[in-house]
Amino acid sequence: MTEKKGENKLLTFIKENRLLVLVFLIVTAFFAYQHYASQSWDFNSYVMNARYFFYNGTYYEVYRAPLASIFLAPFIIFGFFGEFLYIILVSLIFLYANIKLSDIVFKNYKEKTYTRLIFYLFSFSPFIVLNGLSVGTELFALSFLELFLVFMLNKQLSGHFLGLAFLVRYNLLYFTPLLLFTGNIKKIIKNILLFLLIIAPWFIYNYFALGNWLYSIIDSYALNVLFRQALTEPFPLKNILHISGFYLPFILFGISIALYDIFKKRSKSDWKNYLLFSALAFIVLYDCFKIPFKIDRYLFNLSLPFAFFSTLGILFLAKKYKKVDILKISSIILIIIFILSTFALASGFFINRNYDNKFKEAADKIKELGMQSCAFRSPHWVLISYYTENTYPGFGNLSKFVDKNETVILFLGDVTYDDSFTQEEVNSLPYIYKNNQFIFLGNATNSSCEKKEIYNHPLLNTEQPCQILAEALPFHNLSHSACLFLNKH
Repeated sequence: MTEKKGENKLLTFIKENRLLVLVFLIVTAFFAYQHYASQSWDFNSYVMNARYFFYNGTYYEVYRAPLASIFLAPFIIFGFFGEFLYIILVSLIFLYANIKLSDIVFKNYKEKTYTRLIFYLFSFSPFIVLNGLSVGTELFALSFLELFLVFMLNKQLSGHFLGLAFLVRYNLLYFTPLLLFTGNIKKIIKNILLFLLIIAPWFIYNYFALGNWLYSIIDSYALNVLFRQALTEPFPLKNILHISGFYLPFILFGISIALYDIFKKRSKSDWKNYLLFSALAFIVLYDCFKIPFKIDRYLFNLSLPFAFFSTLGILFLAKKYKKVDILKISSIILIIIFILSTFALASGFFINRNYDNKFKEAADKIKELGMQSCAFRSPHWVLISYYTENTYPGFGNLSKFVDKNETVILFLGDVTYDDSFTQEEVNSLPYIYKNNQFIFLGNATNSSCEKKEIYNHPLLNTEQPCQILAEALPFHNLSHSACLFLNKH
């Protein structure tokens, strides 16, 4: 009887939200095809971390937040197909979170079905579709952030969802001040404790595995901030335009409506939403401002306040011009824009679908040479190690690797930012194999090569974490002493 009720509830939801379900299926199909047609450096790393944690894998990147790998883990047993199950799961979680958030922030509007649809569509500008699951974590972290807001606005305990968001992407730590606005003092304390309870196991793991409670977080800070100081860029306003895309007029109109309501001193409950989503936008912009090397993807969460204000503008028009079915017309226009832009993005991946085949071919060549147990080096190490788990970072003087009986794999014409070797150096070294796409530099064989290892090295040595943490905090000497007291090193 319970199953039938559940089935009836699901069927009723699908019937009442046909267009929403259609958009969900299209965007999820795009995410799946994107993953099939192109390799993602970060996604591959999360998969390898999952293997390391749960399947005796030999490659692990310390600076990665753990939750994406934990969620991937049950699906790893299905191989490459399992990664698609993860993508579908994340897309489903986001659909659920997005619907719940729409229902609560726009609860004063009667047309729930169209409101959900419009909010969902505005949440998927072409930029968001392109980057939502390209590296496996952006949409996942945003889902937990939205669930945090849902429970917070419902005056329920919500700190655990922010903790989960943080464990997907460390930069969501910037949203923790919102915990101070989750209710009365007792509820704030409970939410902070919930947040700490969720993240505590990861801190404990770091302490016993690496000797410092915050090692992974500090390692991530070093990679994204400390080591990139030389790449510091001014804040690029054009990046915001990339996020908004076609929806910029809707966003600006919605913001003007919010400002008008505040000026006219209308509903205080609406004010709270305006201030909340404005605060979210400010936090995202501040986060990006603090990072030296600025890329569009770091503004991903700006899509949430953009979706809110865009939907607000449409709902205002629908309320003002009741004789015209604004919601229906807007939904049709937005669906057309969504389908055309998603098709265009998919076409781009279809055209370039064979570009990453060379990494799989290089891995196959390693197996063909019988050198799976040997250590390799490459500037594209993650894209190869995904298949073989025996390729590690290879920069600088290439001859030092060859002299150690390691083999260096270079991809011809595929230059990386960190390449510092010259063509003369490449030409001066012996090679095992070469084709028109890649070259294996070295002269090692399966019997003479340097053997592969368990690669789980942090970016920082054991003396650095407390030093770097102290430099980022006030009272440097006191912070450094406290860090050393609380950690093994």
